[in-house]
Amino acid sequence: MGRPAGHPAGRWFRGVATALLNCRYLPFYFLLALVLTVTVECLARHSVIGGFAFIFASPLAFLTNYGIILLTLLPALLFRHRVAATILLVLPWLTLGITDCILLLFRVTPLSAVDLTLITSVASIITVYLKAWQVVLVIGLLVGAVAGVVILFFKSPRFDRRLKLFAIAYPTTAAALVLIIACGFGVGQLSDHFPNLTNAYSDYGFTYCFSMSVVDKGVDKPDGYDSDAITDLLDDLIPNEPSPEIAPNVIFVQMESFFDPNYVEGVTFSENPVPHFTAIKEQHLSGALYIPVIGAGTVNTEFEILTGMNVNHFGAGEYPYRSILTQKTCETIAYDLLASGYRTHAIHNHEGSFYDRDEIYPGLGFENFTSLEYFLDPTFNINGWAQDAILTDEILHRLTSTEERDFVFAVSVQGHGRYPDEYIPEEGDVVVTGGIEDEAILSHYNYLIKQFSEMDAFIRDLYEAVMALDEPTVLVFYGDHLPSIARDEGIIIRTGEYETEYVIATNFDLSTEGTLAGGPLYAYQMFPTVLELIGNNEGVMNRFHRTYRDHKDYQDLLQQLEYNVLYDDCSAYDRPYEPTDMVMGGRPITVTGCSVDEEYIYVTGENFTTYSHVIINGRKRKTEFIDNSTLRVPLGLTDSLEKFDTVAVRQLTVKGEFLSECQPYTVPHGDES
Repeated sequence: MGRPAGHPAGRWFRGVATALLNCRYLPFYFLLALVLTVTVECLARHSVIGGFAFIFASPLAFLTNYGIILLTLLPALLFRHRVAATILLVLPWLTLGITDCILLLFRVTPLSAVDLTLITSVASIITVYLKAWQVVLVIGLLVGAVAGVVILFFKSPRFDRRLKLFAIAYPTTAAALVLIIACGFGVGQLSDHFPNLTNAYSDYGFTYCFSMSVVDKGVDKPDGYDSDAITDLLDDLIPNEPSPEIAPNVIFVQMESFFDPNYVEGVTFSENPVPHFTAIKEQHLSGALYIPVIGAGTVNTEFEILTGMNVNHFGAGEYPYRSILTQKTCETIAYDLLASGYRTHAIHNHEGSFYDRDEIYPGLGFENFTSLEYFLDPTFNINGWAQDAILTDEILHRLTSTEERDFVFAVSVQGHGRYPDEYIPEEGDVVVTGGIEDEAILSHYNYLIKQFSEMDAFIRDLYEAVMALDEPTVLVFYGDHLPSIARDEGIIIRTGEYETEYVIATNFDLSTEGTLAGGPLYAYQMFPTVLELIGNNEGVMNRFHRTYRDHKDYQDLLQQLEYNVLYDDCSAYDRPYEPTDMVMGGRPITVTGCSVDEEYIYVTGENFTTYSHVIINGRKRKTEFIDNSTLRVPLGLTDSLEKFDTVAVRQLTVKGEFLSECQPYTVPHGDES
């Protein structure tokens, strides 16, 4: 039984709450903000000592974080239910701090505002990182917290609103915060430029950096920017001369978390985990690739590769895929090659809706997109990620199914985390033989080496197939970023943290004179470099990089061009790029017949997958996958197939999101069994 209202303990709690939260005791909020700021920093750094050390290492940065939190707590003075209001204002910061703490167990990149927009994408892979009971616990805690706040609004003591005190305290605190930020910028303890997001969070604090990621979006208008500046920039570009009559196929393969493990300092292996990648590097153009992310953020590397834009010119932690590209199109290598008569294809052995690729790719110039839902016979590793070997047939199918030359952009997924703590290698696997003592880190690396060995076999198979083609073809491999375990304690990689490698292989001879190929490249220089190799001068961004890459104002001019085409009048283009009518799937799904027995409706056709769902007269039915040419639907009590019934097959993601639906099949008279 609960204690009666007059119980001494109840009176004591009420008295303490009244004393602490009565608005005459404003210092309570200053103290609460201090405790909350230190707590969030301890969580962000996975260290109590690290959280407190931040106070003394960067006092102005700490005061900035403190001031931001204090400003979010002071509005509690406006509420009569001040206990509930205070808790309601504290909970978001605690939730963000805890989320960031957990997130950093699985990746290197800290939590930013854009992550909150990716909840639907994350939902489909959350079980890779958390056990089922952990997911239930998290949901339970969130529901409990919300319920607790609601109860407090009805049960907590009431206070008088202190509007005058708030009117004095809030602007005074805000003014002090502005002064502290100005001083912080002046002495270098703060910055609004985050080329390295992880280091920025460490240097400037979680609260400040997360807040910047909320308000800092897009490319800032450059100093001195105007239409005349863009005209001058365009006038100096190399001319858009006609492309060569014989153009090669172009294949880009973006490898998830892939790098050469032989670069790990002091670590030895039973044999070279990536012998084929090593050999191809030695035979063809290769070099360092500087990428914008580490441990996560694949689509930002993808964005730079496809568009030639520098993501560091955008907001802190921003994913252009989830911001400006939901509203605008822009030049990409796909659009440039499309204008040169190519067919353009995207392939990804993961969900089509992940990072909204199914919605973004039409605005990047792709004519079709084959995602995991359209692979006929996918295979998976122990973590449930599709293996990269399945990409080979899809890539070759795209090349051989068209008469024109093709651009294929394939995104790998096999190397994706999480990396298991108790992985046991199988007999014959390449394993770590020395240099790592920690059992958990050793398990991580043995698992990753297993994935790299299989990815290396995929590289070999695709490379050999391309070399044997009778069509001239350029094949580009590169890693999208280093894996998060690249920052494990005691692990040193003999490259930069934001550096992987690329290889540009061809099955024909080509001249590299005057190009950047074979040397270090930034990800945003990749597509202009490849187009320069094949003599393609289509597109403004393509010609910009080749004209200005050695200019002293290269980055400033690039930012001007980015601002113009995405945030201003787009005058750099002759006309805006129109989204394509992108088709999902590389092989058409068709229904060719239907039949009924005593238990099932059978649907026959072509290119069905486990993600196929039967639609009868517009209604989705429970569907059982039999094989690539047969689906069946359990027969209901009132089911039959009548003349003029329509049957279609719809592809849905694992979360039930719509991707595509084939042309309906009309049941002719006499088809019912």
